[in-house]
Amino acid sequence: METICADENVRGVLVIQEDRETYYQPGDGIEYFFHPNLAKMRVRNITKGGNDHLVGAMRLGPGDEV
Repeated sequence: METICADENVRGVLVIQEDRETYYQPGDGIEYFFHPNLAKMRVRNITKGGNDHLVGAMRLGPGDEV
């Protein structure tokens, strides 16, 4: 992943596999993955006024799309 990021001059890579989606940010040692049960926790956290850590890690803002 580090080589891909360096070659493409990007900070992170989203890898989609048949059974898993993972966001890697190798320079920072970060790896996030989607799990259906985590979606429930993320929605509950946002509903209670908390932050979505994946959105924060991806530094998404108004108008950004994933």
